[in-house]
Amino acid sequence: MDYTTRCLHAENLEQALSLTWKTFLEFEAPDYSSEGVASFKRDIIDNPTFSEACKQGTNQMWGAFSGNDLVGLMVLRNASHICLAFVDKDHQRKGIGSALFSLLVQHVKTHNPSAEQLTVNSSPYGIPFYHKMGFVDLGKEQTIQGIRFTAMVYQL
Repeated sequence: MDYTTRCLHAENLEQALSLTWKTFLEFEAPDYSSEGVASFKRDIIDNPTFSEACKQGTNQMWGAFSGNDLVGLMVLRNASHICLAFVDKDHQRKGIGSALFSLLVQHVKTHNPSAEQLTVNSSPYGIPFYHKMGFVDLGKEQTIQGIRFTAMVYQL
């Protein structure tokens, strides 16, 4: 199946949040407490500040499409922190996450050439992907407000 990747804009936000929530519930929520699921929903899905930052481009979004369907996305906050990365179940392990990460790295190197690293707080499910991309753990897994994550860094 062929995919296209590109920057996402305000008109893609609803589709991006829908994919995020669906995929989160399927792959992340089983590893989280009810507090963690509620925190994610509050902080991302139902958060007007997060949504506005995506609409205004403060949070930069990239997506992968199969036809008109958004099947993967990655969001960069503060020009160097990956705050979301999700690929639809039927499209995982087909290079979409890697392609989106490559776009993100290319963007950072072009638009923020002084940046030395990217960071992410990876869920347990995402750790193998980030290790494959070259991220290293900054410490042990933490849990804050029910959200389980491992802080990681990628040297540009």
